[in-house]
Amino acid sequence: MDQTPKVLRLPTRKPPKRARGRSADPAQLGLFKPRISRLSTGRAPYDEALWLDEAKHAGAQEAYRRAIEAGDRVADAWCNLGILAGDDGDRAFARACFTQALVHEPAHFEAHYNLGHLYDEEEGTLHPALVHYRIAASLRDDPDVHYNTALALMKLRDFRGAVSSLEEFCGMALSPSQEAISLLDELKEDLSA
Repeated sequence: MDQTPKVLRLPTRKPPKRARGRSADPAQLGLFKPRISRLSTGRAPYDEALWLDEAKHAGAQEAYRRAIEAGDRVADAWCNLGILAGDDGDRAFARACFTQALVHEPAHFEAHYNLGHLYDEEEGTLHPALVHYRIAASLRDDPDVHYNTALALMKLRDFRGAVSSLEEFCGMALSPSQEAISLLDELKEDLSA
């Protein structure tokens, strides 16, 4: 009995996730690393970089590099620099950036998620994508991880796994898209036939 759905429609993956940064306790900064200097704007280097990034300013990449040099939320800065590199089509540098984020913070949710996303885009690298999606899922309850995991599993023709991941997504998402619900229903129907 063939367990393959009649129509394999792959919706669009959820997009990369920017690291928003976790504000450090200013009283603790001096204990672990040098104080972070504030820019003339009054923002710490990472905050300035994120502000430029969200404004789609061309100086965001250089600002993230300054944040890294200043030791200000280094993993977050590497992660977001990787997204910008990926947006520019430099997949090798994007991968290196996400990896550097993990060197600085091995349990960095966004870096794992984005590495999964990057590997998922590349033909033949779905297994590494799933490893990073699963690590990300173990770090944070986030519906997008389950959605992208389901799509990667569908490409690998693991439809039962895809159903499980889509069920997780639908259970977590505040309002799952009709596309995701229809896909889940279609997969369940095809697997029960």
